Amino acid sequence: MKQTNTNAWDFLTKFFFALINKGVILPLLAMLFAFIMYMSLPDNSKPVAFVKIIESFEHWHILGWIIAILNGFGWFYNSKFLRSRHADEMNRIAKEKTQLQEKIFKNKLSSSKH
Repeated sequence: MKQTNTNAWDFLTKFFFALINKGVILPLLAMLFAFIMYMSLPDNSKPVAFVKIIESFEHWHILGWIIAILNGFGWFYNSKFLRSRHADEMNRIAKEKTQLQEKIFKNKLSSSKH
């Protein structure tokens, strides 16, 4: 098997494409943004910010954010479900194609998978 030299840029592009394909890029970016915003606060205002977030649940001011987070998780699970469904359908089509080819050529064909 041939080894390929990968550099940091290749790693990052493959990593981010995998995140996009798996549907986790949006929740990851949201959590990263929230973490950066929290860490940029001065040390004495971090507990106050946490208390204000908890108090905003009491007055329903944070409902939009909750809906957005739930929407992000729903998007993640929906994309995961659709990927598995797509893979199952592609496997079914591949089996059907192989059966038809074997029927036409009257013998067992080797796999086209590498």
